[in-house]
Amino acid sequence: MGKTIDIEALEAYITKKTMAHKNIHGFSINILHNNEHIAIAKGNLTGDKRFFAASVTKLFVTTLILKLIEQNKLSLDDLLVKH
Repeated sequence: MGKTIDIEALEAYITKKTMAHKNIHGFSINILHNNEHIAIAKGNLTGDKRFFAASVTKLFVTTLILKLIEQNKLSLDDLLVKH
C-alpha cells in the first residue's frame, strides 16, 4: 500500500508558505491519492475571489493525454481532426 498523507500537516505547511507570506486570501487543493479524494480549502473563498491557474493547466492536459495513450485511446501520431 502507498504512503499516507497527513492532511493537517499539509494544510499547515501550505498556509505557512503561502497565506502567511504572500498576502493570499485563501486556497483550495484537491488531491486524488490511493483512490481517495482529499479536498482542502482555507481562508476567505467567497465568490468575488479569483483563482489563477496560469500555466499549471498545461501539466494537467499533458498528464491526461499521456494517460489516454497508456490506455490505447489516443496516439501521438493521431491527427487532431480524428478527435
